Amino acid sequence: MNEADVVVTSLLTIVEVERAFHRALGQGLVKETAAHKLRGVLARERSKWITMSLSEEVLTRAGRAFPVEPVRTLGAIHLATALTFAEAFPELKLIALDRRVVENATSLGLTFP
Repeated sequence: MNEADVVVTSLLTIVEVERAFHRALGQGLVKETAAHKLRGVLARERSKWITMSLSEEVLTRAGRAFPVEPVRTLGAIHLATALTFAEAFPELKLIALDRRVVENATSLGLTFP
């Protein structure tokens, strides 16, 4: 499956992608024109997504323990966001690359495609 009916994410994801662009530019991995095009793709796709801000509820949950510790701060925020979204979207399928996030998400009952 290459497309989802609904894409949800934390605003933190957008910040992380922007930081990745800056790192890639700074390391000479991409040229400014390529980064500009990628930012355009991000803006176009992001306009279709539902994003969640870093609310007090999300940050409070992120500060609590998770089943598989240690969890880094950004991972905890993503997990807390996913748990909040799962309440509204029971069929939520998570995409994650961080092993600790995957282990915790699985332990918390979140599923993957």
